[in-house]
Amino acid sequence: MTTTTFLRRWPALAAALWLSATLAAEPAPIEITPAQVQSLGIATQVAQPGAGGALATHPGRVVVPPAQQRVVAAPLAALVTAVHVAAGDTVRAGQVLAVLRSTEAQALQREALQADSQARLAQQSLQRDEQLHAEGLIAASRLEASRATHRQAQMLSQERRQAVQMAGGAGSGGEIVLRSPIAGTVLELSATPGQRVEGAVPLLRVATLSPLWLEVQVPAAQADALRVGDTLRVAGREATGRVLRLGAAADPATQAVTVRAELAPNARLRAGEVVEVQLAREGGAASQSGAVQLPAAALVRQGGGVAVFVQRAPGRYALQPVTPLSATGGQALVAGLAPGTAVVVQGTAALLALSRP
Repeated sequence: MTTTTFLRRWPALAAALWLSATLAAEPAPIEITPAQVQSLGIATQVAQPGAGGALATHPGRVVVPPAQQRVVAAPLAALVTAVHVAAGDTVRAGQVLAVLRSTEAQALQREALQADSQARLAQQSLQRDEQLHAEGLIAASRLEASRATHRQAQMLSQERRQAVQMAGGAGSGGEIVLRSPIAGTVLELSATPGQRVEGAVPLLRVATLSPLWLEVQVPAAQADALRVGDTLRVAGREATGRVLRLGAAADPATQAVTVRAELAPNARLRAGEVVEVQLAREGGAASQSGAVQLPAAALVRQGGGVAVFVQRAPGRYALQPVTPLSATGGQALVAGLAPGTAVVVQGTAALLALSRP
């Protein structure tokens, strides 16, 4: 085994070593009578060799990266007078999406015009006082007062114009034109002509749909075998992705880690799709000839590792650590167990209780 292979397999080896140490402290194998076997409902099944090319699969969801999405909202309370797009339409940056009419926008426009008028009057008054001061007809204090009035008028005019711009550049009659901030696709549309909306209410969501992300829920033990840059495949689809990030925390309820990957540009997948994602790569643990397949119900979580109860002889059972590789359709692919081994598939909870000191 090369140093690189050893390092990549270290998480699984460490888990197996830890579980082996834990199990070493357990009592001797459990021995029970045939009557007890029947009363506890214990049943066994022979572990079958795993398919050589089997790949670990887990559910994934296609999502749009947050940085590629924009929400278009009503800047003020308004009436929707026209909608120029539909969900699924492709739009250009700056393209008109909808038109609103707002009495608040009309009031803002009127205030902006008044502020502009006051600023022009203050400018004219300042120019006149500067001329009079140059001729020695007025005091310097009056000139300073004119300059202060002019500055205040300019600031008010600028403030009013900014308010109009934030309201979508309201035109005459309080008309507000909503334009697409980016080139992309309309994913959501909640506005209809004749609808009255409140300020800041989202009306449309526009997104750039390339590239897309895959968010895959992977058991923490299996996520340790992945690395940033690894290639993932979507089962049954001609789509691949490259791992961007591994979740730093596991979900407390499912003990799964979110693995995020970026889909290749030619992936024919849609945002929101739920797919099965193959995690293992060729030559990885899942394709080793030593893997065996057995019902997922046979796996027992013991501390931080996984084990199964194997039948040593009729009525004699012992815990044996294994390394889970994948689980799908009620079946599990594991390493560390020889093909043909009789494994307990029913009654594991009872045996686990008997194994505790």
